[in-house]
Amino acid sequence: VTRVKEALLVKNSSEIIYRIRRKDGEYRYVLDRSFVSRDKNGKAIRSLGSLSDITTKIHAEQVLIENERRYKTLFEFSPTGLMLQDAKGTIVNVNNALASITGYSADELIGKKVTMLAAPDERPDIPGHIKDILSGKVLEHQVKNIRKDGTEVIVELRERKISLPDGSDGVLVVAHDVTARLREEQERKEQFKRLQAIYFLTDAVNRAQELETIYQEALHALTRTLRADRSSILLYDQDGVMRFKAWVGLSEEYRKQVEGHSPWKREDKEPLPILVPDVKKEPGLASFHSLFEQEHIRSVGFIPLVHQNTLLGKFMVYFSEHHLFTESEAQLMLTIAGHIAYAIERKRAERRIAESEERYRTLAEAAHDAIFIINRDDTIVYANSFAARMFNLKNEEMIGQPRMSMFPPEISERQKKVLGNIFETGIPVQSENSFPVNGELQWHDTFLVPIKNEKGAIVSVLGISRNITERKNTEVALRKSSEQQSLVLSSLPMVFYTTQAKESMPTTWISEKVKEITGFSPEEFIRDPLFWQSRIHPDDLQRAVREYESVLGVGTIHTEYRWKCADGTYHWFADQTVLHRGSDGAPHEIIGIWLDVTNQKRAEEALRESEAKWRTLMENSPGLVHMIDRDGKILYINRATVGFDRDKVIGSTIYDYVTPETADLMRENLETVFEEKHSVWFEVPAAGPYGSEAWYTCIIGPIIKDGKVISAIMDSVDITDHKRRERVQDAVYRIAQIADRSQTLDELFKAVHIIIQEVMRANNFYIALYDKAKDLLTFPYFVDEIDMPSPPSSPGKGMTAYVLRTGKPLLCGIGLFNELVSKGEIELVGVPSPVWLGVPLIVDNKTIGVMAAQDYHDENAYGEQELHVLEYISSQIAMAIQRKQAVEAIQKSEERYRLLFEESKDCIYITSADGKIIDINPAGVELFGFTSKEELLHVDVSQDLYWDPRQREEESRLVRRQGYVQDFELELRRKDGTKLIVLDTATTVRNEQGIVVGYRGIMRDMTERKKAEEALRQSETK
Repeated sequence: VTRVKEALLVKNSSEIIYRIRRKDGEYRYVLDRSFVSRDKNGKAIRSLGSLSDITTKIHAEQVLIENERRYKTLFEFSPTGLMLQDAKGTIVNVNNALASITGYSADELIGKKVTMLAAPDERPDIPGHIKDILSGKVLEHQVKNIRKDGTEVIVELRERKISLPDGSDGVLVVAHDVTARLREEQERKEQFKRLQAIYFLTDAVNRAQELETIYQEALHALTRTLRADRSSILLYDQDGVMRFKAWVGLSEEYRKQVEGHSPWKREDKEPLPILVPDVKKEPGLASFHSLFEQEHIRSVGFIPLVHQNTLLGKFMVYFSEHHLFTESEAQLMLTIAGHIAYAIERKRAERRIAESEERYRTLAEAAHDAIFIINRDDTIVYANSFAARMFNLKNEEMIGQPRMSMFPPEISERQKKVLGNIFETGIPVQSENSFPVNGELQWHDTFLVPIKNEKGAIVSVLGISRNITERKNTEVALRKSSEQQSLVLSSLPMVFYTTQAKESMPTTWISEKVKEITGFSPEEFIRDPLFWQSRIHPDDLQRAVREYESVLGVGTIHTEYRWKCADGTYHWFADQTVLHRGSDGAPHEIIGIWLDVTNQKRAEEALRESEAKWRTLMENSPGLVHMIDRDGKILYINRATVGFDRDKVIGSTIYDYVTPETADLMRENLETVFEEKHSVWFEVPAAGPYGSEAWYTCIIGPIIKDGKVISAIMDSVDITDHKRRERVQDAVYRIAQIADRSQTLDELFKAVHIIIQEVMRANNFYIALYDKAKDLLTFPYFVDEIDMPSPPSSPGKGMTAYVLRTGKPLLCGIGLFNELVSKGEIELVGVPSPVWLGVPLIVDNKTIGVMAAQDYHDENAYGEQELHVLEYISSQIAMAIQRKQAVEAIQKSEERYRLLFEESKDCIYITSADGKIIDINPAGVELFGFTSKEELLHVDVSQDLYWDPRQREEESRLVRRQGYVQDFELELRRKDGTKLIVLDTATTVRNEQGIVVGYRGIMRDMTERKKAEEALRQSETK
C-alpha cells in the first residue's frame, strides 16, 4: 500500500504486484495498475485502478526456473564431455568432463575459439565442419587435441546442430577421450609383430642345418625386428675368448679392436642385458669412444646368450643415432637371445653326437651281445660282428637284409608286431624269446629301444640281444618242481604259513598270497620274528597273542583280530592254526591258514547301519516319503501332511489327493519307473494342509530285487512357498514394466489389478490416494461387486483412513473390526464384508494412499500370506504411482505455461543479450502490427521497433545493473510506423557463469490510456 501511495505521489500511475487473500482463504498474485487525475494546479483529484489475477503466470515462471535448473545440473554433472559453441566457433559453455579432457578450466575455455584445442594440422578443417553441422549434418569423427599442458590426446567427437539459449544456431559437441584405448590397440599390433618375428626366427633356426645359417637368420631377425642399423654375434672359443661369428655392417678394424671384450664374467649364472642409449655418456665404454665415433655408432645393446645357466656369448645391436631402449624391446631381445642360444647349443650337441657315434660303434663291435638296428622298412641297417656270427654271416652280408629273411615265418611275424608297436608308441620293450639258430633252439633276452631323429620322429629301432639259453634251461627245471604247489596256493583266497613251535613262534615260511592280501612280502615276515605281532590292533593284541600261544596246549585254535596292512588300514583276519608234533610227540611246527574277512565284517556292520540310517532318514526327511506299489497304493509314509490321519493315508492311493489331470501325469511317471527301472522327477499341484492347494516336487525311484522293480519310493517336498514367491516376484517385475509403458494412471491401475489377481483373490479391489495439501482422499480406481466408491472427501474414520493414519497394513476380520469400532478407531463406511485387507502405499516414508481388497463370501479368503504378498507389491506400486503423477503434473504444468504464454493479452517476449527477439506471443505480434511471429523475429529491434534507440540502451543498462526493471515506459514503433507507448517489466536471463545471455519481459500497451490522459488534461485546461 505504501509503495502504491509513493508511486502515485511521484508519478501519475503505478503498477505493483502483491498477493491478496480470497474469501476461501487462498492467496492469489494480482497486478495492481492505477493512475491519478490532477487539476490544473497538479493536485490529485481522483485515481482509477484495476486488478489482474496473474497467479498462473507467476507459477509458470517458477516452473521455467526449475526446468532451467535441472538442465544446468544435467549438463554440468554428465560424465561425458559436453560443449556448446556458436556458429563462429566460439565456445559458449562446457561441462566439467570436457574441461577434464582438455586440461583447462571452464572459465579458461568459455569465450575462446574452439580452434585453440585442435592440433595445428586440423585447425583449417574446423570452419568446414561447423558449416556442415549447421546445415543439418551429424558428424562423428576422431580428432587430435592439444591439452593445456601441451600433451596430445585423441578425442572421439559426435557433433550436431542445436539451438543455443539465445535462440541462435550452434553446435553441441559430445566428446570421449580415446587416447588410452588407441594406445593399447597400437601396443597390441606391435606385440603381434614382435611375436611374428620370434616365430619366423624360431622356425628358421630349427630348420637350419649349419651354425652359420643360424647366425645369419638371427642377425636378420635382430635388424628387422629392432630396426637396428647393424648387429653381430660373438661366442666364447675353447680358450674362453669372445670371438666374432657373424656380423652386419662392421668394419674389420672395429672387429679387431673389440674382439674379446665382454661386460660379464664367463661364470656369471644370470648375466643381464646392458643397453646404452648414448655411448658418449657411458663411462664404462670410455676406451671405445673414439672407435664408436669412427664407426658412427651412437647407441649399443649387449645381450647375453645363455643356455641352461651357461654364458655362451653375446649378440650386439648398434644404432647410428641416440636410441632409448624400451622395456618391450629389452624383453624381445632376451627372447631372441634365448632362441639363438638354444639353437647354437643344439647344433653343437649334434656335432658331439656325431663324434660320439663313432666311439660307440667301436664299443658295439667289441661286445659279446648281438647289437643291431632295424629301420621302418624292416631292413637291418646295422649289425655288429657278434650278431653276424650267430647266423654264420659277415657284417656286410647281414646289413641290408630284410629282417624276416633271418627267422622262420611265425617268429618273424611275432617280431614284426613288437617292432610296429615300438614305432607307434615309442615305448622300449624287453623280452625273452626262443628261436632256432643254425638248427639249435636258443633263448635270448632282447632289449629294443626307439631311435629318434632331431625332430623327435622314430626312424629305427636299436636291439641288444644276449644268449640266455643255459639260464633258461635251469629255470625250467626249477619251475616244474614248484609249479603244482604254487598253482594250488595261489588259487586259494588265503595265506598259508608255518612257524616254529617255541615261545616267540617266528615265521619260517609264508605263501606268496600274503603280498596280494597285506601288501608285505614274505621276506618281511620271515626277517623280523615280531613283525606279525607288532601290527596287531592294540585293542586286540593281548587277546590274539594269548589265544595263539594256547595252541601249544590245545593243539588247534580259531581266532579273529584286526591287523595293520601296508596301506595303513586295519583289516579283519580269521586265523586258524594246527600244532604239528614230531615223532617223539614234542611240538615241532605250527601250520596256519590266514583269511581276510574284512568285507564280511563290513557287510554285517553296513547292514546294521543301513537299517538304522533308513529308519532315521525316513522319520526325519524334510519331505513326505511314500513307499508305493505299481498301482500307486501307499504301503508306507514317514508322516502325514498336517490335517491328514497317517493311518488312513496308508492303504489309500497317491491319486486320491490330486486332480484327475495330475493323477494321469503321476501314473505315467510311475509306469516309467517300473518299466525302465530309473528315477523320474516332476512337479505337481496337490492337496495341502487342511485341504488347501499346495505344490510338490516329487522324485520316484525304483526298489529292485532280483532284477525286478518290486515297489517304489516317492519323496515329495512342499514347494508351495517357493512357487508363491516366484509368482510374487514376477508380479513385481511386470508392475515395474507396466509403470514405464502405461500412458495414464487409470491404465496403470487396471494393469496392476489384473496382475494382483494372478497371485491372490482380488475380485473386490480399490486404490485410494491422499492429497495432504488438500486433506482429500480420492478413489481413482474402484472395482467392487456390491459397493460403490466414495466421493472425494476428508479421510474420516473408515478402515482406509485407519491404514492411511497408522501407515501399517491391516488384515481385518469381523472380530477385529468390532474391537476397533468399540475403541473408536474406525467406523463402518460402505457395505460390510467378513474380511478386509489393506496396505499403505508409502514413498520416501510418506503414505500417499491405500491399496485394499475385500471378500463378501469367505472370511478365510485372506491370511498372513496374502497380507505379505500385498505389502511386498505395494512399494513397487507406490513408486509407480508417484512417477506417473509426477509425469502428468509436469505435462500439465508445461501445457499451462504454454497456454498462458499464448493466450496472454499482454505482450510476453524473450530476447537475446544483443536485443534479437527469440520468442514472442501472439499478443506481441498483434501489438507491433505484424502478420506473423516469423516476420517479427527477423526485424532489427533497435532500428525498427524503438522510436528512440537510446531508450533501449538506457533500459539495458538499468536491467543489467539491478537485475530487473518494472514499468519502464518506452516509446516504440509499430510496423505501420505509428507510435506505441508501453510499460515494460523485464528481468535478465543468465547462464551458469552468471553472464547475461538474454532478457524476459512483459509489455503493457499504454497508448490509448496515454491518449485519454492527454485528452483529459486538455479538456480540464480548457
